[in-house]
Amino acid sequence: RFKDAFMDIVSLLQSEDLLPPKRLGGIVCAAIIERSAHAKARVMACQIGLDCVEKTGLAGIGKRGVTSTAKMLSEETIPENRAAALDLMEVILSKMNGEIQRLARICGPKMSEKAREMVEERWLKRPPAPKQSFRAPSTDSQERDRSTPSRSEAPRDDRAENAGSQSVYY
Repeated sequence: RFKDAFMDIVSLLQSEDLLPPKRLGGIVCAAIIERSAHAKARVMACQIGLDCVEKTGLAGIGKRGVTSTAKMLSEETIPENRAAALDLMEVILSKMNGEIQRLARICGPKMSEKAREMVEERWLKRPPAPKQSFRAPSTDSQERDRSTPSRSEAPRDDRAENAGSQSVYY
């Protein structure tokens, strides 16, 4: 069947040996999202683009992919396609640390007001990210300083240590 052959081609493209995710999303997915007349191909391109963005960040789809996805979200009438574009926009926005203004500025007029509201609404509905406790870098260096004595605290006399050894260092 065509679908099986197509999926084999997609899996071959997704193998990082042939085309790394950064290139796959920016070249292949963005072009399909932008130009394909087939609705299912656009959905698959959004799904693959989403994987690329998750793996490599915003470079995984590039500016062209972001603007193409915004245009697709603005113009798409098929619910499945709109949902796929919205999923991709949500991941893109998460990589932008939730800066909706920045996303809107990048997309420009390709993103309609309605599409922007959809992205904003989806972003506000998502569950908050779990808080991670990070230790301050100064704490780590202070602990490291405490565990290893500084040179002023423990002066070393290498000549005295090596006096009894047979090796001579020049």
